[in-house]
Amino acid sequence: MPPSLEASLKTCHNFTELRELAHPRTRSKLSKPKVFEGGVRTYTKVTEGSALHVLLGEFEVPVKVEDFKSALSYTERVNWDDLFTGGSTMEAFKLPDHPELDVFHRHMRFRSPAPILVSPRDFELLISEKFEPDGSFICKAVSVASGPKSPKPEPGTVRGEILTTGFVAKPYTRRDGGPGTKVVYVAQVDPKGWVPAQVVNLIVGRQATSIQNLKRHILRTLAAKGKPAPIDILSKL
Repeated sequence: MPPSLEASLKTCHNFTELRELAHPRTRSKLSKPKVFEGGVRTYTKVTEGSALHVLLGEFEVPVKVEDFKSALSYTERVNWDDLFTGGSTMEAFKLPDHPELDVFHRHMRFRSPAPILVSPRDFELLISEKFEPDGSFICKAVSVASGPKSPKPEPGTVRGEILTTGFVAKPYTRRDGGPGTKVVYVAQVDPKGWVPAQVVNLIVGRQATSIQNLKRHILRTLAAKGKPAPIDILSKL
């Protein structure tokens, strides 16, 4: 059972667990990396006897951190996550003790990667995000228990649970002197309900594909603006 919205609001400023999960030492606890087009690397871990799974992805993009953040919006997500079907924001919060934080109570819906076997999922989340003094961006999502303002799952939809999940994006300077962003994505997802092992593996694979698609989407957006990817990024494609 996820914590209440009220309880999560008291701890949403704490990014310690996400930072720890995103730290390089975590890689040793996960699978050997898979390296995909564009230098995207993913690591995974599936809990035996459970549908809970962990995915860590890392990649670089030739844009400012602020531009990377823009690609995470609902309107942009449909362009790179083919399982995402939509979402809504129930509430937005500004916390007096943590004015640097933007906090959102959100609902997200996803189609099933295997519709014949498994139902679609939705998630009720508290999302907190902020920019660091060094220009880094960090975004954390955790499931919260349903309350009076919560949307009910649509018929045939199972409400899943997300443990500490999110992005850590850090700025760097590319070889050509232009701006770049190094991204680490961590997902800890329990889809709940009945999910056969082969579908759990399929879900993990589709999440890895979404990370690749996110990078491709950012590069396509650059190209559409007449700014092709720089040579140090192209060399990883």
